[in-house]
Amino acid sequence: MDERREHLLENKFFECHCRRCSDPTELGTYTGALICPKCQTGLVLCDHPLDPDSPWSCNNMSGSCPGYRIPARSMKLLIQR
Repeated sequence: MDERREHLLENKFFECHCRRCSDPTELGTYTGALICPKCQTGLVLCDHPLDPDSPWSCNNMSGSCPGYRIPARSMKLLIQR
C-alpha cells in the first residue's frame, strides 16, 4: 500500500487520502496484505494506512495470533526485497 502512495507522490505530486488508500484492506482487494508467517491463516495488514510509521498486524480473529505485529520499518525492508 505504501508503494502506491509513494508512486502517486513521486510521479503525480500529491498525497492520496482516498477511500482505498485509507482502508487497510484496500477496499477488499487485499493487494498489500501478506499471509501471516505465524498462523498461516490470517493476513498481515497495516493498522493505519495513512501513517507511514504504522505497524502491521495479523487480522486472524481465532486468537492464534494475539498481538502479532510487524514494525513499519521491517515491512518496508521486506517489501523492498
